[in-house]
Amino acid sequence: MIYNMNKIINIILKIILRILFCIIILSILLYVCLWIYVINFTPKEYKNHYDNKIIIDLDEGQYEIIWFTLTRNNRYKVKWKPFIFDIFIEYYFREDHKNVGYLAANSMLFELNANNIPSMQWHILNYSFTRYVEFDKNWKKCLSIIITNGYYGNGVYGIINASEYYYNKKINDVTEKELISLILLNLGSNRFEIGSIISEETINEIYNLFRK
Repeated sequence: MIYNMNKIINIILKIILRILFCIIILSILLYVCLWIYVINFTPKEYKNHYDNKIIIDLDEGQYEIIWFTLTRNNRYKVKWKPFIFDIFIEYYFREDHKNVGYLAANSMLFELNANNIPSMQWHILNYSFTRYVEFDKNWKKCLSIIITNGYYGNGVYGIINASEYYYNKKINDVTEKELISLILLNLGSNRFEIGSIISEETINEIYNLFRK
């Protein structure tokens, strides 16, 4: 009796293991198919538009400040993460304004008037294009796209125009704190006004954190 019971238990365990194995295999296949579909969802003209984007001629220190102001992260040039982590964790729970690849891709989609397509299709395209941009790992190009497409208030677009409008300087000549203030304006917050007490406190706080 005991022998038969053990035999039945072993058979049940084998069936369960086989079912689990099949589920794992199917999940992997689904993952691969989904990955291929998402990566190839972005139209070729969108990819070409990104590939042909010009990188602004800033020095390394300026790019590091821009990166830190946008992300509050000293780890310039982040590492690419596996698709599975991105789709199930980061894409749904990350703070989008701190993700440089997302900001660059999202900025270009609006530049290409992709916001007119249906909502679900736009979200897939947005994710796909973000992945394409992040695969390139060209963080200077991402930062260039973000700061050149951004709105800086008072009818000013692009950081080159903004540096001349607010500081009467070329972008390469602004100080580190002035550069931080321009990036804060690019983030689109009405709290950051050039010359205001709040602006100075915020700029100094970010500058001090960057210099730690």
